[in-house]
Amino acid sequence: MRTFPFPEAGAVVVWKDVTEERQMSRRLAHSDKMAAVGQLAAGVAHEIHNPLGGILAFAQLMSREQRSRDDLESLGLILDAATRAKKIVESLLRFSRRPKQDERGEVDLARESEEAMFLLQSQLKDGRVEVVKNLAPAVCVGNANSLRQIVVNLLTNAAQAMRDHGRIAIETSSADGTVALRVTDSGPGIPPEIAERIFEPFFTTKPEGQGTGLGLSVCYQIAEEHGGTIRYEPAPGGGASFVLEIPQAAPKG
Repeated sequence: MRTFPFPEAGAVVVWKDVTEERQMSRRLAHSDKMAAVGQLAAGVAHEIHNPLGGILAFAQLMSREQRSRDDLESLGLILDAATRAKKIVESLLRFSRRPKQDERGEVDLARESEEAMFLLQSQLKDGRVEVVKNLAPAVCVGNANSLRQIVVNLLTNAAQAMRDHGRIAIETSSADGTVALRVTDSGPGIPPEIAERIFEPFFTTKPEGQGTGLGLSVCYQIAEEHGGTIRYEPAPGGGASFVLEIPQAAPKG
């Protein structure tokens, strides 16, 4: 708000809504941070990828030999730790890698959502998690694997937030040139004081050993690479809701 008083009497008061400007500034700052961390992630991942592969290969070979029970238990621990490290490296590589243009095509978010739920069926279809689907065709142009990864990450986070007991609603839609994916859970939600940090790389509220803090960061980067956005909204009655929006594919003909 700015005020311009007149010497005689009265004043001119100007109000300006700067909400969009502030949101854009935050997004630009976040994008810069993501780009810097992406470069760091790529360097770290490539440096440790080959040695890690060697550790896994030799541990697997040694575990096939005749050894004592203690040795086999130790090798099992090595394999578990190396496998977890491998998953972190793969997340870092996905975080830093941009899909090539020739890897893109028409993608239906509804179909990718079905694929993601199939991959997670052991977590989502065991009777403890109720999944409510409302999947309308939502076709955009992008990389199917990357967009499916967003759905997998959001569904996994939702299931873990509810401790594998509750209700998840997944919805796809299209309107006004935009396709949207919404994943809502009935968990405890996200405290307001940390809601603005959830897309930061390596930020996690999960216990040690259960999360890398890269899942939502990867989702954020994939959304931006597709010219879209992803945001968090508190769900009515508690819980969390994540909304992905991407430009709709141009109609054929």
